[in-house]
Amino acid sequence: MGDRPRIHLREELIALADAAATQSLSLIAAPGGTGKTSLARAWRARLQSPSLACAWVGLSEAHAELSFFAADLVEAIRAAQVDAGPAGSGAATFGESIQRLLGLPSALDLDQVRRRLVLELRQLPAPPVIVLDAYEHLPESSESARLVDDLLRLDPCPARFVLTTRGRRPSAFARLLAGGQALEIGADALDLRTSQVADVLGDEGVDADPALVTGLLARTRGWAIAVRLIARSLAMQPPERRLDCIRALGDHDDLFDYIGGDLLRHVSPDARAVLEVAARLGPTTSAVLTAAAAPDGDAIAGLREARDAGLLLLEDDRLVLHDLWREWLLSPTRRPASGSDESTLRLRLARTLREAGHPQDALEQALVAATAPEAMELIETILIEHGHAWLHMGQRRLVGRSLAALPPDRVESVPRLAALEGLRLSGSDPDRAIAYYERACEAYRAAGDLEAEGTCLHELGVIAVNENRADVIRRVRRRIFAVTRATRGTPLRGMILMGLGVTAHLAQRYALALRLLDVARTYEHHPREYGGIVLVQASILFFQGRFDEMLRRLDEALARPEQRRHGASYSVLLVYRAMVEGARGIEPDTQRLRLEEASEFFARCHYTNNRLRAELALAHELRRSGRINEALEHAELAVALARRIELHEATAASLGICARLRLLAGDKDRAGEAAHEALACLPTPDAWSPNQGFGPAFVPGVLLAGLVLAELGEEETAARFLQTHRRLLTRPAAPIAEHMRLDVTSRIASLRGDAAARDQSLREAWRLAERAGLDGFAPELDEALLHGSAAAARALGLRGAVLDRVLDETGEPPEPPLALQTLGGLELQVNGQAVPERAWRGSTTRRLLARLLVADERGVSRSGLEAELWPEVPPDRARTSLRTALSRLRDALEPRRRRSPNEAPLVRVDGDRITLEADLLAGWDVARWRDAAQRTHAALEAGLRSRWQRGLAQLESLDRGAFLPELDDLWVVEARSAFEIERGRQGQALAKRLLEAGDEAAAQRLTARMLDPDAEREDARGLDPPDPSP
Repeated sequence: MGDRPRIHLREELIALADAAATQSLSLIAAPGGTGKTSLARAWRARLQSPSLACAWVGLSEAHAELSFFAADLVEAIRAAQVDAGPAGSGAATFGESIQRLLGLPSALDLDQVRRRLVLELRQLPAPPVIVLDAYEHLPESSESARLVDDLLRLDPCPARFVLTTRGRRPSAFARLLAGGQALEIGADALDLRTSQVADVLGDEGVDADPALVTGLLARTRGWAIAVRLIARSLAMQPPERRLDCIRALGDHDDLFDYIGGDLLRHVSPDARAVLEVAARLGPTTSAVLTAAAAPDGDAIAGLREARDAGLLLLEDDRLVLHDLWREWLLSPTRRPASGSDESTLRLRLARTLREAGHPQDALEQALVAATAPEAMELIETILIEHGHAWLHMGQRRLVGRSLAALPPDRVESVPRLAALEGLRLSGSDPDRAIAYYERACEAYRAAGDLEAEGTCLHELGVIAVNENRADVIRRVRRRIFAVTRATRGTPLRGMILMGLGVTAHLAQRYALALRLLDVARTYEHHPREYGGIVLVQASILFFQGRFDEMLRRLDEALARPEQRRHGASYSVLLVYRAMVEGARGIEPDTQRLRLEEASEFFARCHYTNNRLRAELALAHELRRSGRINEALEHAELAVALARRIELHEATAASLGICARLRLLAGDKDRAGEAAHEALACLPTPDAWSPNQGFGPAFVPGVLLAGLVLAELGEEETAARFLQTHRRLLTRPAAPIAEHMRLDVTSRIASLRGDAAARDQSLREAWRLAERAGLDGFAPELDEALLHGSAAAARALGLRGAVLDRVLDETGEPPEPPLALQTLGGLELQVNGQAVPERAWRGSTTRRLLARLLVADERGVSRSGLEAELWPEVPPDRARTSLRTALSRLRDALEPRRRRSPNEAPLVRVDGDRITLEADLLAGWDVARWRDAAQRTHAALEAGLRSRWQRGLAQLESLDRGAFLPELDDLWVVEARSAFEIERGRQGQALAKRLLEAGDEAAAQRLTARMLDPDAEREDARGLDPPDPSP
């Protein structure tokens, strides 16, 4: 713990440490110099063990700023965990999420820090003891004090707090004390007793004469620091004068002022100079203190004397003055021994520290003396030398304070300062950052400093892309080529290659972009630039559907320790990883948490485009989990973000996603409004952003808006929109977006009744998927749409590995060659082609098929069919009519040109009994509905969310209405009633299981659909997935 002089503490005070380890708060409150810190250190020494970690944070005025407090708190807890041994498992990773927040370019968010700190504390093996020494330095209004208060109000508190303070208490203290969860040690308990005063005198080599002890105790009232300092002063006096010195203390009102002046009279000028410099530097290293005090004499000898006298203490490898000493030495009524005024002394310290290689300490001293012109020059020089490095290390507040100390016109006119201000503002005020960067670029260009201009152009381009500033992007793109030809520096070439790669990406030349960025990665980059390279590559691979390769590159980047410490790029990379893992159903709760944290990060950094993508990814993830209303909230936030940066295709895409979500929630009116609003954002192709690199990201959402309108009965409006924007919606280099365009085109064509266009688009969509070897699909293509498209493609006879994988993932049986629809009306499809009306050759054939279906595999006797279908016809004519109807039914089911002697008939006659073959019954929608219900139950039982959602989608697609509504035969009415009862029971059972699984939105839709057969029948297309039948 260093060489802090020993304070004689009573054993009963030290023993209270055991109680402090069980209380939420232990408060040691007393004036300065009473031994508060000594008691807290004794407690820490007693409690620290392999089973309990004890962290120590010595507070100062700087800790009122949340960033400093949070950083030191995390570091202290991490160090304590290491010291604790087994109890400190996880010390290496403790506080990582908070440290990433500390790299934010804007102010920390208190709620975020609190939430993450609580999560990390509760993951520790045991609640740690956290000592906050000198709590009075945290003003009640500061966020640091509010953080401590918030933690103390938690039940249970995630840590055991020990606070030393001269007076100020946390606002939660009174409640905790009343509830028996707090302990208080006051000044009376800390006052030294007679035996302790005698021990202190003995430590200093002074005989503990009873009269001397009594007189010293009476004058100091047991004030520990006064007893200690007077004992040292007495040790310098002859024994016969010591009692007179004690009596002389009574003549002075300010005891500490008298003691301080008396002690300084006994130290050398070198030691006094060291003490005065130490008072101005605050806690510092011996190297910095020696360098700063060197001009005033023999700093090394003075440092040694001050330590030997106990006036300068060593705490955790840093030299400190007691707070009372520091305050006394800096008192406005005292002039430094050098006779210089405070500003001059600070400026001299700053220059000395800079020359000695301590620029940050020098800058702090120069800021105190900032009113002097020489101080302004020194601040500017230090910022130009070290500002960029400090910003990249997260020292944004130090740089911000320093720039604010300079005249604004000076910051704007000096290119390096303008670039520095641009970098600092890049996360908090993008518009002003762009203005500063452009001024710096112009100044560098005028001065012929191409290397500096290239660096500045790169930073400017990153901000412009994120803020959709197409005009700035064009200017940067044109100028960067000229800079490339003129520069030869290796680091700059790496950055220029990265810029060219990004430019190729924006121009949709993806293969070239990947190659350029692969080369750029071979150069050494700051984590921000390296993360940007991987991000652009991940974006390209995502829209090419190469998810496995994308994840490999992301994992390589995320595994780099320096990348983990750079919050901005790390969060963006996590968003892309969460998008892919979420689409694959991997730990959905983890992906949501990652996306929420990333979005909050981007909100504070003002990274609008990145936050927009995170919000859309959250909407998709919540939709997959069935939380439609929550998904809508995030999609609507994405709409607001897209409007803020005037990115019209992003606004349209976000509205398209809102429209689809509202349709899934059953709100057709508002779904239609959102879809119309989306199309209004893009009245003509000119409304799209000139920066075409954004296109693939938002094409699927734009297409979704058109699809929703088509499903609501506005097929022609949707078709016209797709045709108007065909050139911009067509993205052959981005297979995911192009596959969705073809799927949506097919669906709209189907709704328009254009079978040829429907089939052509469907074939192109799945052939494209096979050629590209897609690992995944656009998240906007929800499961109902995707699997409806896949089923329709299979019905067309398409084959391929990607299509097989999609259909295999459903866990559903393959689409039967004969699809027999009876819910909502009788319709038969053979190999995807509807049997035309003329093929039935009358209604009797339909009635015969219906009667055999109701009988299922049991069949019906000839006589029974004759009596039920022709009750008023003579038996011989009824037999003839049955033979004719059977022949026509076989012709409809198995056209003669397709019938083979080797194929079993679909209508089987065994003696007097007629039945339908199992192959035909397998394609009956009622049988398939029952099978889908069973598979959905099984998926819910196994907790397989993606499978139960696909099962629900198939149930909805099959459930088109009442059973054979066009027939009113008694046996049809009975079968219809029985199926409605079955539908209701299944709906109740499934809805109950869905609620238990947390899928409330799906439960509501299912209940509305199954328990109210007439609801939503008139226009069910808004809820149905694409019709699997062409």
